[in-house]
Amino acid sequence: MTYTDYTGCDHDLFLALNFDGGPATDRLMLAVSGTWMWVPLYLLICYLVLRGDRPALPAGGRFADRADWRRLLLFAVLLGATIGLSDMVAGIFKANGLLGNLLPDFSPRCRPMYTPSLEGLDIAPDSLAVLRREGARAGEWIVHAPREALGGRYGTVSAHAATVVGLAVLAAGAIRRRWFTLLIAGCALAICYSRIYLGKHFPLDLLWGALVGAALGGAALAAVGSTGSINFLVVGFSVGVCGGFAIPVAQQFGAGNEQELRRYVTNGVWLCAGIGAVLTAATVCLCGAILTGMHTPA
Repeated sequence: MTYTDYTGCDHDLFLALNFDGGPATDRLMLAVSGTWMWVPLYLLICYLVLRGDRPALPAGGRFADRADWRRLLLFAVLLGATIGLSDMVAGIFKANGLLGNLLPDFSPRCRPMYTPSLEGLDIAPDSLAVLRREGARAGEWIVHAPREALGGRYGTVSAHAATVVGLAVLAAGAIRRRWFTLLIAGCALAICYSRIYLGKHFPLDLLWGALVGAALGGAALAAVGSTGSINFLVVGFSVGVCGGFAIPVAQQFGAGNEQELRRYVTNGVWLCAGIGAVLTAATVCLCGAILTGMHTPA
């Protein structure tokens, strides 16, 4: 098959999935494609990551006793990196974002809502965009696109698909519960379909975005397992050193010696900063050797 054949199949599949479901369905799909509807899911992910694989707490137990805040912090950092990189990579193929100028000779593909051939029109995509924004040809459009969904011109690689699949891969791998995997997969499919319903993306746009998100989410997930022991070693050592500095500070505080107390606190701050800098440099330089020594799979 040629690229034109693939594009034709992509257009046909899009037209089969895109339809006008009325105002109620439009509002639902706009919400699914948005952010606020998924806040409870994000909170659930944070709770499950924070709890980890621990069993239910006994009667009278405290959640804080079993919460792994370092695991949540690492997950949040990796998730932020996954989402940020997914959005930037998708932007490369849409000529926008921080890396939008990386491929100046690449010709991005217009969104379905701005593709004249789908409407049987021989006009420029910009002219079609003007017609849609002005509300012309109401009820005559082949591609259904609510006016609230009108946005950027290009959709070659879906940033929505990239970010949501990256989140799904990372969260499912970190939480490792079958019911949650099914839940997050269903949510990802719902978000991806909403982009078709709103006329934002062709199915191939979503596929490319999903591949980008899966690759970056998988890389972040591997980092969770590979770096956990290293993080525990470095953080544990730092906490121990800082705790040691607290002993002379406490002694001077108990003795009421304010001058020596200030001196110990000042020296402790500088020593902690210096040790932190040395540990950071050593970890960055030796991380590859440490992972190799741990027989971490490539």
